[in-house]
Amino acid sequence: GMMIPIDRTIVSRTTCSDILRMYKKFRPMFDEVFFVITNSGKDPENRFSDELCEYSNVLCLEQEELVYTNKEQMAAVARNVITKFRSNFDFFFGDNPELFDETKQSNAISRLEAMSEVAMRILDKSFDYVDGKYGVHGGVGSPGAVEIIATAPTIASPKGTFDKLGKSFHIFQASPPGTASVVVTNWLMGLFE
Repeated sequence: GMMIPIDRTIVSRTTCSDILRMYKKFRPMFDEVFFVITNSGKDPENRFSDELCEYSNVLCLEQEELVYTNKEQMAAVARNVITKFRSNFDFFFGDNPELFDETKQSNAISRLEAMSEVAMRILDKSFDYVDGKYGVHGGVGSPGAVEIIATAPTIASPKGTFDKLGKSFHIFQASPPGTASVVVTNWLMGLFE
């Protein structure tokens, strides 16, 4: 994929488990750097350390929380994640209703719906085929029903600045190699588009 400067993005995916090093490296570029970690199962190879979840700028999710099989469940997953996101990161975003209003939540759900539609359209393609916008692989099906392995390019969006807050931020969607959640990445992108 194309390399995009990190200060021109809101959300990036990473498999780096040394988030302290990443924080020190990227924090000078933003007012805050957040990590949304997705862990899978009990195998230590598919999990980041539980101690990381104790940091105020880290939100840990389990892959099982991201599974859905229909639109109603997808909306419930999106609402659950936004509730956790707001609760975990309120020290930065505060209780600012317009930041996470119904329109932004609807945008996040719409992006998940579009991602699922693309995943279904590319079912006949090989797994090596990857949709550039949503990061879904061919031959897999609905990302929520069977969490798919995602590629690790940065997904670009305008720099993460809320004018009303006057603060800049960046979010890393972090997961062990081979377990990246395109559901979380696309949810975050929809929320901040």
